[in-house]
Amino acid sequence: MRVAVLACAVTAGWAETGERSWHPPPARTADTPSFIYTPSPPDWRGIWMYQVITDRFEDGNPFNNRQGDGPAPNPYASDSIHGGDIRGLINRLDYIEGLGAGALWISPVQLNLHGAYHGYHITDFNRMDPHRGSLEELRTLVDAAHARGIYVILDIVVNHTARLVTSPDPGYPAFSAHRYNLSWIGDRPGAAPPFDDLNRFHGRGSIRDWDDPVQEITGDLHGLSDIRTEDPEVRRDLAEIYSAWIHATDCDGFRIDTVRHVEDSFWPPFIAAIKESAAGIGKTNFLVFGEALYFSDEQIAPYSREFGFDTMLDYHQYTLFPRVFSDGESPSLFRWRTGNLHRYGTHADDRLVTFLDNHDVSRFLHHEIAGGKEDALRAALACLFTTPGIPSLYYGTEQGFNGAKGHTAREDMFDGLFEQGPSSGDNFDRASPLYRWVRSLAGLRRALPELSRGMMTWIYAEASGPGLMVYRRSTDEGATIIMVNASAEPSQTNLLTHLDVNRPDWVDALTGEPVNMVDAFQRAFVPWEVRILTLPGRLTAPPPAPVMTHPPHDGRLAADQAVITIEFDRDMDADSFIGHVRIKPAIQGHLDYPDNRTVAWVMETPPEAGRIYRLTIDKDVRAVDGTPMGIDFAMRFHAASATSSDQVESPLGDFLPDGKVDAGARLVSGTPESGIYAAFDPVHGAFYVAAPAAADGRDRFILLDDRVLEGDFPGPPWKKSGHIATDGMYLADEADHAYNGWRNVIGDAWSFSGRGEGAWLEGVFNLQQHYGALPEQIFISAPAYGTESGGRMDAGMSLPPGDYEDGNVGPEDYIIIRLEDMRSDKRDE
Repeated sequence: MRVAVLACAVTAGWAETGERSWHPPPARTADTPSFIYTPSPPDWRGIWMYQVITDRFEDGNPFNNRQGDGPAPNPYASDSIHGGDIRGLINRLDYIEGLGAGALWISPVQLNLHGAYHGYHITDFNRMDPHRGSLEELRTLVDAAHARGIYVILDIVVNHTARLVTSPDPGYPAFSAHRYNLSWIGDRPGAAPPFDDLNRFHGRGSIRDWDDPVQEITGDLHGLSDIRTEDPEVRRDLAEIYSAWIHATDCDGFRIDTVRHVEDSFWPPFIAAIKESAAGIGKTNFLVFGEALYFSDEQIAPYSREFGFDTMLDYHQYTLFPRVFSDGESPSLFRWRTGNLHRYGTHADDRLVTFLDNHDVSRFLHHEIAGGKEDALRAALACLFTTPGIPSLYYGTEQGFNGAKGHTAREDMFDGLFEQGPSSGDNFDRASPLYRWVRSLAGLRRALPELSRGMMTWIYAEASGPGLMVYRRSTDEGATIIMVNASAEPSQTNLLTHLDVNRPDWVDALTGEPVNMVDAFQRAFVPWEVRILTLPGRLTAPPPAPVMTHPPHDGRLAADQAVITIEFDRDMDADSFIGHVRIKPAIQGHLDYPDNRTVAWVMETPPEAGRIYRLTIDKDVRAVDGTPMGIDFAMRFHAASATSSDQVESPLGDFLPDGKVDAGARLVSGTPESGIYAAFDPVHGAFYVAAPAAADGRDRFILLDDRVLEGDFPGPPWKKSGHIATDGMYLADEADHAYNGWRNVIGDAWSFSGRGEGAWLEGVFNLQQHYGALPEQIFISAPAYGTESGGRMDAGMSLPPGDYEDGNVGPEDYIIIRLEDMRSDKRDE
């Protein structure tokens, strides 16, 4: 059922008073009075979430990649815009639906400073960021998701804006017990109304002591301008703004960022206002969950028990997954944790949002966690989907992504240029083993209600080290037993003493095969084995789905091959494929059926070498029992062995920032292994520079200017001790991935922040755009910092060598490069 309403009051008890200069986004009923809002799900426990960073998922509209006066998109840089947008999410709903997701959680959509790709640096809380798309496109996404039974959750921020304020006072930005005299960065307010007033910010500097509750609430988080959320007018405005976004989009829930950095008293009235506004349009179970980056139940639980949140991100359970599934600790940790959930209160104890990884932590498969062991990931996913909570899957986990904490764990899902290892190429592979594993777990969770809302009863958990864990989920409708070997070694345990086996006729829910319970509870378990056992007659066959393609998704079709094959998991009706298989660009061919489960497209004309082709099978194809596939299937392949035609080329001449020193660059300082390289392209006015990337635990900067002034430049916003003595631009490569790419540069600029053996930090920018005219010479320095906050510069890692005892880079530490000597057209001289 859906609810039709007219436009109604947006806030509860915080009604607007007086005139104002800003307007929240319009309700959908303002444009379409008859619009019907989608009611909330009756119970969120039966739903699991798929989390995406929109900019990294799919570029559906390349024309919105560059907007305003911010920096150009840089597909190589870890903290730049790569192009993903709302249109891309719409285009990929088949992929998300095919995975079985019940909700889509997307990164913040509001206008950000320079279009920050992640969405958390907001400058206007009432406008869409054009890099993400338009409000109308967001509405289209919500409608299209709802049509597929997928709810939409928006990520929101109330704690801070982007870095918009500064102070001339001594000591700033160190945290102060008193408020600094504030000014805007720039010559006008950096925030749009209602936050264009400096009195709406705390202005006490950045958090330095994370255990100090005063700093935690009133300090700037990594330099982001902290909002005075204790101000009653600020509270009213934030409630009105975010209530309006519900009415404007028809979204179904909010994930709220950085809730630990807002005073506790803010939350009950804010959440009450949000929920009352949502209920007014029929969303009586609008979901509000928060992120409090603590790792203990004692610290997280009060937000749900006392401060009004429906539930919270379960960072405590998150810490258990690597301990049990990677570090070899006992699975009894999960057993103990289940008994601790009462701290959250009855409305949240089985609704915590559980996860293996997300955008703020390293991927589960990162080498420092599970080390790429996909079998361990499969076992952990089984635990995630069958234990109490609302599972959240971070995009790319189902494709084996393994990035490190920070920007590196925000890889391109599409075929972009910011890719490492498993994320290379196009990753929408719906026949991959991990994708199919998640789909199977999601299907069982839908078919067996006890997996999402049943009572949890522990049967066994190895207590002395890695090994087996066995538990039952049960409701009045039925019961399921989950058996997981959380170990890289076989596990042999006689469980008959732990279970009264009253019925021998169970089935393996993953295979459909009958199970002898006596054998099941005495057998040896292979490493990482998962068994999910339920009573017969409770499962129906899922829709048919491809399990293998040749060539594999995003693979290459050899020049002497002219057949594409897709193997399904069930016998298929051959006639149903007629007229429902398409290839773009079109290739003349015909269908063939090597066996009952395989369909082949036999090409009668050869594909064009170097092109990318996409094969689509319509959702109407069906198994022999008449069950349709239900969702379109798509895969792509490259003809022959040519380079992908999707490859992005630098708009700045011949230079290509890709972690390798360009052939046209010349060594201008140091040795070939540790020096600075540079080149100049007079045709494009482009200047290229490269230096070794920062080693683990270090930060690298390449500083450039056409002149060097006396005195200290105030330095980057993260404020290491020691200042950068330049008024020009600099290329940052921070070991914690917090800041990578160009700063202070005007015009087109690309960069690459590489790590690992042989990686280089590279940058290229348009010299003429930046300076307005070509200078005769450039000053370059390449210092390195320690990574700890307040760390001093390390002279031993500086290029070129210099004396940095005072912690500063001065004019004497620069080298001078004449552009005439760096011309790329002289490279062969």
